[in-house]
Amino acid sequence: MRQTKTRQEILSFLEKNHNAFTPYEIAEKLTINAVTVYRVLEFLKEQKLVHHIPALGKWSACQCPEPGKDHGFLICKKCQSIEEFLSPHHCVHAHGFKCEEHIVEIFGTCSHCQK
Repeated sequence: MRQTKTRQEILSFLEKNHNAFTPYEIAEKLTINAVTVYRVLEFLKEQKLVHHIPALGKWSACQCPEPGKDHGFLICKKCQSIEEFLSPHHCVHAHGFKCEEHIVEIFGTCSHCQK
């Protein structure tokens, strides 16, 4: 994978902020063209370095300790923080189902906001 300055800048931004952002928010904060941001995010997604969170229309850096494994997201409705977790995939195999893609998004209140 060729790591361009723009790719590295976007990935570093997402990794440092531990949150999810829309492509337009990223473009504004980094003063990069929004079309370029979209292209870079799609590329980084193919490399399994970032995730798209469809329910929010946002992107985040991969936090999973085992990249490429099945994962899901815990999304706080108060502060919009996002935690990534490994999701169980065994139930799919137990039913003889061939999963091509899945997204697990769980909404609630994070421990910090519960205090």
